[in-house]
Amino acid sequence: MNVAANWFIGFPVAGASWLGGLEPVPRGARLFHPDDLHVTLAFLGPVGRAAAERGWAAALQALTGALLERWRFVPGALHAFGDPKRPSAWSVEPEPRVEALEAFVTAHRGSILEAGDGRPDRRPARPHTTLARPRTKASPAEHIALRDWAQRQVVPRHEVEVVCLALYTWSATRRERLFEVVSSSPL
Repeated sequence: MNVAANWFIGFPVAGASWLGGLEPVPRGARLFHPDDLHVTLAFLGPVGRAAAERGWAAALQALTGALLERWRFVPGALHAFGDPKRPSAWSVEPEPRVEALEAFVTAHRGSILEAGDGRPDRRPARPHTTLARPRTKASPAEHIALRDWAQRQVVPRHEVEVVCLALYTWSATRRERLFEVVSSSPL
């Protein structure tokens, strides 16, 4: 079964220092490749390239109109995202919160999604970087093992600097890397 690739716009973050000291993830989970780490601005979904490019143009317009600085943060502890019983991701959030980043996502996500035919996202902005995901059909035991893994991890406290914005889609080599940067622009 062919599934349309998802598209999203995000801020790439250097992740080698985060992932290098972590234990291997348990069976049924996947640790992201360091080059796949990002903070999502707008998740467009399976919209097709033309729509994704319209969303990208709206994101670039938002960058043009904003007084942006390069955001710096230290990753916090791993937290579950999604259903508390079957989380869809284990992610880190900036510590302390980066209010300017939250404000940028809040101000621009809606117009980017609209331009790119994405579904509206009414959740409060919660900038984070996903480090690991369970497989789609992970068993309850695999979810427990991943939760236990996440609780044991100490994410290195290295400052991260966000320096550009990128348009992503699925990688052609998903066994190696999940995502591919299609376009990028410095902040």
